Amino acid sequence: MRIDFTSNIGISALLESATERSREALREAVERRQDLLLEQLCGPMRKPRGCRRAGTYRKTIITSMGEVRLRLVKVTDGRRTWTPILEELGIKGRRYSMDVVARCADLATRLSYHDASEQFRRVTGVYVPKGTIHSFVQRVAGMLMEARGAGKGTIFADSTEVRAIRRREMNRVDVAVAWSDGKKSLVHIGVNEGWRKLEGSEMSVLVSDGDRELNRIGAERRQLCILHALRLVTYELWKGGMGRRERLETEQKMKGILFKLVNAVKGGLEGEELRGMIRRTIEELERLAKTLFFKGYRNATSFIRRNARMMVAFAEMAVEGMRIPYTSNLIERLMGEVSKRCKNRWMHWSEKGLRSILTLVLVRYTEPVRYEEFMERLLRGGGNRVVFTAQF
Repeated sequence: MRIDFTSNIGISALLESATERSREALREAVERRQDLLLEQLCGPMRKPRGCRRAGTYRKTIITSMGEVRLRLVKVTDGRRTWTPILEELGIKGRRYSMDVVARCADLATRLSYHDASEQFRRVTGVYVPKGTIHSFVQRVAGMLMEARGAGKGTIFADSTEVRAIRRREMNRVDVAVAWSDGKKSLVHIGVNEGWRKLEGSEMSVLVSDGDRELNRIGAERRQLCILHALRLVTYELWKGGMGRRERLETEQKMKGILFKLVNAVKGGLEGEELRGMIRRTIEELERLAKTLFFKGYRNATSFIRRNARMMVAFAEMAVEGMRIPYTSNLIERLMGEVSKRCKNRWMHWSEKGLRSILTLVLVRYTEPVRYEEFMERLLRGGGNRVVFTAQF
C-alpha cells in the first residue's frame, strides 16, 4: 500500500468533517426520538388514538456545532396543535438550543456582549449576535435565582453606582450576601430599589461600611467595618482642617486601640478577660473622642461616640462563642466583581439588563458549585424545567 504525503490535511479540516458528521448524527437522533414520541401519542400512522399527525414542516435550530435542519411533525388532539419534540427539547418557539443559550450567557459573565459573541464564534464557528446574547442573559437570570429575603445569619451589605442609559444618570446597585461557616450565598440584588425588600427582615448580624441607608434593615447586632471606620474618621478630620501629620497620628492611635482588641480575639482571649478588654477599648475610644472634641473636631467626635459599640461588636459576639468578621472585605471583593464586569467607561445599563447580568456574575462568584450545577441542568434538562432559588 502506498501512502501519498503530497496533499496536506490540516487538523481544522478533520474537525470540520467530524462536526459535519456530528450534526448529521444529532439530526438523526432527534428524528428518532420524534418517532418514539409520535408512536406514544398517536400510535400507528393509520390508527389514531385521540391524537393524530397534523402535517410536517422544516425548522432550523442553531447548536454549538452549527445549524441543524430538522423535519418536524405536528400533532393535534382536535383542540390544539403542537410539535411534541420541540416541547421535549425545550426549544418551542426558539431558534437556539439550550447549550448555546447557557454557554453564551456564561461567557457574558466574564466578557462584554460583543467579546462574548466573538469568543463563541472563534471557539464553535457559530455566530450569535451580541443583542441575542443579551436576551440569553435575561432569560437565564430569570430562571437562576429569586431571592427570598435575608434569612438568619451574618449578612454583608454594600452599595455602588453604575452608569445608566441616559447621560449623566447612574444606577444604584445594592447587594447583600449571607455568610455562614465560611460559605457565601447571595441574598439580595437591587437596582434603584434601595433596601426596601430587606426592610423588616430579621438577621443576627449586619456587617457594613456604615452606609446610613442600611439602618432600615433590622438586625440584632451591627458590626461597622474597622477599616472603613478609620477612613471615615480621617476624612472628617480632613474636612475639619486637621493637618496631614496630625491626621496620620490620630489614625494610628485609633488603629492601635482597635487592633489590640482584634489581636486579643484572634489570640483566643475569652470570658471575663475579653469583656474587660472590650470595656477598656470603648473607654479609650471615648478618651480619643474627648481629645478631638476639645480640639474642635466635632464631626469626628460624634462619629466615634455614635459608632464605638458597632466597632467592637465582633468581640462582644466572641464572648458568646460566635466568630464574625470585623471588616467588610467579603462584600468589598464582591463589589469588585460588579466593577470589573459593569463599570468599563463605555458601558451603560438599563435597570433590567444590569440586574440580569449581576444575577449571573454574583451567583457565579458567591455560589460556584450551585452555579455550575444550574448550568449543567440547563444543558441537560432544557430551559423549561430548570428552577433555581436561593435557600435560607
